[in-house]
Amino acid sequence: MQSLTLLHFILYFLAAVIFTGLITPFAIKIAFRLRILDEPNGRKVHKYSKPRVGGLAMFSIYLLLLLTLDLSNNLNKVIIIGSILITFFGFLDDLLNIRASGKLLFQVLVAYLTASSFFGFGIRIEELKLLSDVSIHLGLLSVPFTIVWIVGVMNAINLIDGLDGLAGGICAIAAFTMGLAALFFGQREAALLFFILLGVILGFLRYNFNPARLFMGDSGSLFLGYNIAVLSIVCIWNSPRVIAFTIPFLVLGIPFYDVITSILRRLKNKQPIFSPDGNHIHHRIMNIGFTHKQTVIVIYMESLFLAVASSSIMLINNNSAVIVFIAICFLINFSGRYLKKTYKDK
Repeated sequence: MQSLTLLHFILYFLAAVIFTGLITPFAIKIAFRLRILDEPNGRKVHKYSKPRVGGLAMFSIYLLLLLTLDLSNNLNKVIIIGSILITFFGFLDDLLNIRASGKLLFQVLVAYLTASSFFGFGIRIEELKLLSDVSIHLGLLSVPFTIVWIVGVMNAINLIDGLDGLAGGICAIAAFTMGLAALFFGQREAALLFFILLGVILGFLRYNFNPARLFMGDSGSLFLGYNIAVLSIVCIWNSPRVIAFTIPFLVLGIPFYDVITSILRRLKNKQPIFSPDGNHIHHRIMNIGFTHKQTVIVIYMESLFLAVASSSIMLINNNSAVIVFIAICFLINFSGRYLKKTYKDK
């Protein structure tokens, strides 16, 4: 679809926003009738049962819009098939509360289907561009590296989905930033999918921002994580530009930070790494004294800073990008230490 124009982007984006906004109220009514609800408990901040079918609402409009595109395109095929599999599994998890080991196994299978050339579609990370004249070719490690990336992003989005509008807002920022990167790198097809994804997220956020009328559920977090992970491979990871692969890491810095600290915390406390707790980054910010809505806005601002920072790397295609990335990491580390010193957890 090299004939994609600005009009295509505008129309698909608006269609995604409008139709998701229209279908979501019906999804809410159906969820209440069928009792597909997220019940409150000790580690959750909501006090009332709420529908968790937001993921299905986003996915349904996303799928319908993708079916109007070129279905012979390998990217469109893998996104459609992968999204169907992971969203349906996420919905089953919302209904049946599947064990962590079962979740991980299915996520790995879908990621393998995406990355493998023998049994799948061959969309994988093949090379890391470190400097203008230095690259790492992954070779046999390409498929396992890609699986780790896709599974990692899905679980990072799933873990950060703890407050009204939090995961959706972070994914919206990521989709917009990486969509711009895809356009900048000449990947129009991937860029269009990013902007359709952005549209369905914004249509959903109208009903998910505090006080939320529904949640996205695992079907939503896995659906968003899978799409962001796969599309970033196509338009950013395999880009020949210097350290372009750091862009998705920075844009998704908050969810990744939460995953890493959660794993370290559970290992330190001798708990299973998949065991749930109430000590994620959003819980800790609320413990400082911020309200529910303020906490979400603070994390939005942090994500926006990381998105802007990643854009500076997007604009540079020489070894200076490495210095910029190191400087960004230094600023993040410095600000993190300052905040810890200023706001000690209660």
